[in-house]
Amino acid sequence: MLKIGLTNWIVLLKYCCTAVVLALLLTSVPSSASTADQPGAFSTFSPSFTHTLAIASDGTVWAWGDNSRGELGNGETSMGYISHPVQVKGLTNAVSVAAGSYFSLAVKDDGTVWAWGDNSRGQLGLGSADTASRSSPAQISGFTGVKEVKSAFSNAMALKTDGTVWSWGPNAHGEAGDGKPIDIPAGSPGYDTQNRPYPCQVTGLDHIISIAIAGDHLALKSDGTIWGWGTTNPQLGEWWDQHKDTEYTSTPVLVAHVDDAIKVAGYGGSFNALVLKKDGTVWSWGENKFDALGLGKDDEAYYTLTPTAVQGLPRIIDIASGPYSVVLADDGTLWAWGWNQFYASGISTPGNICSPVQVSGISGVSHLFVSGYSNYAIDNSMSVWAWGLNNNGQLGDIATSDRTSVSAPTKVTTSGISANTTDMTPDPAVVTAQVQIETPAASPTNVTSQPATATSTVIQSPTGANPMSGFGYTTASLAIVSAIGLSLIAQRYRGA
Repeated sequence: MLKIGLTNWIVLLKYCCTAVVLALLLTSVPSSASTADQPGAFSTFSPSFTHTLAIASDGTVWAWGDNSRGELGNGETSMGYISHPVQVKGLTNAVSVAAGSYFSLAVKDDGTVWAWGDNSRGQLGLGSADTASRSSPAQISGFTGVKEVKSAFSNAMALKTDGTVWSWGPNAHGEAGDGKPIDIPAGSPGYDTQNRPYPCQVTGLDHIISIAIAGDHLALKSDGTIWGWGTTNPQLGEWWDQHKDTEYTSTPVLVAHVDDAIKVAGYGGSFNALVLKKDGTVWSWGENKFDALGLGKDDEAYYTLTPTAVQGLPRIIDIASGPYSVVLADDGTLWAWGWNQFYASGISTPGNICSPVQVSGISGVSHLFVSGYSNYAIDNSMSVWAWGLNNNGQLGDIATSDRTSVSAPTKVTTSGISANTTDMTPDPAVVTAQVQIETPAASPTNVTSQPATATSTVIQSPTGANPMSGFGYTTASLAIVSAIGLSLIAQRYRGA
């Protein structure tokens, strides 16, 4: 039997106390898998043709999808796509984001605008157009007082707190809205490459409450008037009927007057648009290509210059429009019509849809995020749903037989996207939600063609629940402490 004298007991007690002190010290060191490294609760999504942006509740910005031009903003570029969130470097206190094609924009709570990704058309607003992409956010110098940004393809637009509108990027059709003629006439060399690589104030507009980049640029004033500029087409309303021989307008023109209008919606390349009224009715105008107007006319040559009520809808609280439209009703149902390529409308039957149809398989929706043929929705239980175009993983790692598209609203689980239970009331002007994305560890199932260097930005999730995680230490740290303590004790016994 092992006998330990009083002196040895005192020494043994000293080593045990040392082990306890080490444990306490380690508990003050944050774990590498702590919640600080996780995205947290998202407040908004902005999907696009190439990638998706999201704002977390702590104001950080996260991105996933294509990163070939650095549009994910994690300081790197990579071929293929990343289908789980990575954090945009150095960007905090964000209040608005907009994902364009291969580029990204964000607004901070101090009203500054930050941009990254492709800059070949001057869409970053940094003062010049060049072929060098930015993989980290850069501030647009001298541009402040902004509360919201929009983007579509390579165009960008911002709404300031003073109600003015600013635009930049390609300007071959007067998209800048600065009232100046384009530099190079149509048909001349360089016509399609002229740009405004810096924010230009859209002339003559104030008291604006909602903006949209559709086939033309659109802005809704607080008095219910809708203004547009860009390519001449039926989206510009009665003005177009009197100026059909004009190729473009770089000065905003009056499109329509809709009393009690609260939001205007459209998407780049589509010459139709929607407006939402306070009474929950939806009004549509412009071209009917792809049956996009939702007015029951299966005639792509049809157009209307005056906003016309879309029939067959319940009371609507939010709208999104492009070649297809998705709207959110106050009873939590979704309704869609128009173009159904990539099943963007959420209707699993192929073909254009000329009248509103309820989107099946999803209910209790509280928030809707639609752009670039990709869609996100949050239901009342804070589950996350996605459908539409997924060619670059912009919907996450949804397992489908055809990974390029998701044919119906699908609950997002395979990419680790889940929802926070925080209850929020949808606002049709600024739609927000609280969404939690628990990022899975990097694996061949959720990263496609991702180089090894990109793993440094992959946000790893904890491998297991730790009941003591609130104290800041992990099971691994406890194991280390235990090993140290046992080693010291064993050494003392061997020396006894």
